[in-house]
Amino acid sequence: PLSAIEPPLRDVPGGIKENFWGERWQKVSVLGTEEWFHVTGALAGAESIEDLQRYDWPTPDLFDYSPLKEQVQKYQGYALRYGFGDNFERPSLVRGKEQFYCDMALRPEMAHFLIHKFTEFYCEDLTRALEATRGQIDIVLLLADLGTQQGLMFSREMLDTFFAPYAAKLFAIAKQAGVRSMLHSCGSVRAYIPRLIEIGVDILNPIQVRAQGMVPAELKQE
Repeated sequence: PLSAIEPPLRDVPGGIKENFWGERWQKVSVLGTEEWFHVTGALAGAESIEDLQRYDWPTPDLFDYSPLKEQVQKYQGYALRYGFGDNFERPSLVRGKEQFYCDMALRPEMAHFLIHKFTEFYCEDLTRALEATRGQIDIVLLLADLGTQQGLMFSREMLDTFFAPYAAKLFAIAKQAGVRSMLHSCGSVRAYIPRLIEIGVDILNPIQVRAQGMVPAELKQE
C-alpha cells in the first residue's frame, strides 16, 4: 500500500481522539481490556444544510504526498495500491449513523451534501497521488460496507441514489489513468455486484464466504 501523510489525531475533551474529518474515538472497557471505539462524530448536531456549510471542511492540502515517489521505488515489482477513501460510511461516522440514515430517508439534501463533500475530497486526493507517482498506481481502494450477513444493508434504490453515482466519479478518474478500482465491502453484497461492475469496480474485497450467497464458485459463474 502507498500512503500520503495525513494530519495526526487531535485530542478532544473527555479523552476523545478526533481525525481531520471529525470522526471520533474513545477508549471503552471490553472483556477486561480497553479498546478504541467510535463515538458521536463532529456533525451529529447539525440540523440544516447551513450547519453543514459552516463546518470547517478539510481539503487534500492537509496531506503530504511527497513520500509516494520513494514508496513507488521501494515496492517496484509489486502491485501498488493507493487510498483509504470512503465517501459513504465515513460520512455516517462523522454525522452519526442514526442521523445519517435518517438524512437519507427524510433529509436527502443533507445526505447528498455530505457525500458530495467526501467524494470531492477523495477525487482530488487520487488526482494528486497520481501526479506524485507519475501514474504508477495499479489499484485504488474505496471502502464502503454495504452488506450484513444476510443481505444488503440498504435497498438497491438507496444505494443507486447515495452510493453508486458518487463512487463512479472516483472510479472514472482511476479508469482514465489505467488504474484498477477495488471496493472493500464486508457482508452479503451478491445482489448488488452487477451494479458494482457497471460503475467500474474491478476487485471486490473480501469475498466473505460465510455471508449469505457469497459462494465463490457461484459468483464466478455469474
